[in-house]
Amino acid sequence: MRVPATLLPLSMGLTGFEPVTSRLSSVRSNQLSYKPSHGLIWPWGQVYPRLVYNASTRTRVVVPFPMRCTVLMIAAVVLRLGTGVCTPCAQAGPLAPPGGLTERQPSKGLQDATPLTTYVATSAVRGLDEGGEQVDEFLKYTWSLPERFDGSARDVVIILPGTGLDHRWGPRVYEHATWRPGDIVISIDGTRELVVGGRTFGKDARDATIFRDATLEIIRAFPTRRIYLYGHNEGAFFTLLAATSFPRLYNGIVVHGGGLWNSTRVGPSPRGVPICFLHGTEDQVAPYLWAVDARDELVKNGFRIVGLRRVYGHKHEPEPGEASACIDFVMGMTTDKPEEAIELARRMLSSQNGRTPMFGLADAVLARLELSADKEAWPRGFKEISEDAKREGAGVRLQIQTLGLRHAGALRAQIKDAQGLRQPLQEMDTPTPAWIGHLLAAREDWRGVEAIEALAADLKLDEVLAEHDAAARVLMEALATQEPKDALAVIRRQIGKCALFEPLPKNLLAIIEAWADEAEMLKLKPEDVQATVLVRQLLTARQRGLEAYRQLNASWVPDAPNAVPAARPAAGP
Repeated sequence: MRVPATLLPLSMGLTGFEPVTSRLSSVRSNQLSYKPSHGLIWPWGQVYPRLVYNASTRTRVVVPFPMRCTVLMIAAVVLRLGTGVCTPCAQAGPLAPPGGLTERQPSKGLQDATPLTTYVATSAVRGLDEGGEQVDEFLKYTWSLPERFDGSARDVVIILPGTGLDHRWGPRVYEHATWRPGDIVISIDGTRELVVGGRTFGKDARDATIFRDATLEIIRAFPTRRIYLYGHNEGAFFTLLAATSFPRLYNGIVVHGGGLWNSTRVGPSPRGVPICFLHGTEDQVAPYLWAVDARDELVKNGFRIVGLRRVYGHKHEPEPGEASACIDFVMGMTTDKPEEAIELARRMLSSQNGRTPMFGLADAVLARLELSADKEAWPRGFKEISEDAKREGAGVRLQIQTLGLRHAGALRAQIKDAQGLRQPLQEMDTPTPAWIGHLLAAREDWRGVEAIEALAADLKLDEVLAEHDAAARVLMEALATQEPKDALAVIRRQIGKCALFEPLPKNLLAIIEAWADEAEMLKLKPEDVQATVLVRQLLTARQRGLEAYRQLNASWVPDAPNAVPAARPAAGP
């Protein structure tokens, strides 16, 4: 008999437990905002009810736990509180990098500092405690100069760690010798001290102002060309608060494993800084859906450069290669040098170490080579660009477009029209249609590429995705707030209507299989238990489609010679 898994964390945040010090639940999202009371998994007993927040009213719904678990839970929570460390962040490694740090204030001069060596400095900016009162301690940060540093202005990348960590986390996870060695790299404290130890970033205007002051101090201390923020976990949420509060200060941000806080004001913006969301599809700490919703919210409010990098199968852990590629994207959208934009795009298109090239985002960078350089344009082209640069960029775009046409052709052969997309899963000709997984991957990874955009328009894909999104929200609401008997009935009715909603809870099958094992006790209807079959079929279809998608991508040769045709090929099949 399978171990009951009803309180295993759902990867989409419905019951994705976070540490008691985390504030990741306060996000702007149409999804449930779940705020857990502890950070544990209960493998024993039948603990079906959960502490949740209602998706529409944001009111707390508390359902009693079985008495036989009460003593164990209290003891475990006490032990958990004693750690004082954010579990997901702590998994990334110890706070301090190996060998410790040398204290050195950059104001004393950079001439004799060793490039790619990490130093620690104390700023002149005071932080806050958890209650918002100013403290005596000053924010600290680590800093490291790029290789072959000659004193000229360089891009500065500031790392914002997650909850429970501090300035020492950055160099421990992102070693400068192999990560962004051409940039000045800073890793800074959060704006607030935690009672249980470590630091975090606060959510209000005072925190944004504190961070602004620290950023200005860094700009004065180092020869700065442009400033980019990379935030992970709680730091990711804060990058959006910082960038929307002072958009002229930051040139681009990467939001890794985060989304939008409710307190982050996103007003209409004709421009806004370039933003790239980086998120694992199986993140159980900050659900992937948070990134999708945040991206859509920013686009709706007029932000014109907002990318999303989905990393299939990855969770919440830091990803140095993916993080660097996302920084390449925001740099590529802001550089004033066409040759640098091409080089950054080529790095984004690398398939080294098995990573999927960033086809859509790289194409957006290369598209700048063909845009107007007018100061009102955004994104903006280049004032001066050589014919060689135009030719090289067009050649790489042609290569992207050609592979995009192959993906579109493979999908068109399996999907005839929009009605085929709207057909419920259980009514399709095959129980595991591979095009589902292929289409989901292609739509996100190739967003903006002509071949895929033409396919999406012909199939009315975005309209269909919105319908599947609405059906999925009903399913997740039921899963989080209703008893297993009622929730399973909703899942059976809805699952076939939301097959194209990628951020479905990754533990959905484990949850309902655990319920099915106790069907008699939970008084489940036999027809509702068939939901396990439908969910299994959907997961199989997605995996088959993903394999087909990867097989086509395997033909990508980023450095192959390219010839520029007289006209770009049509976007049809």
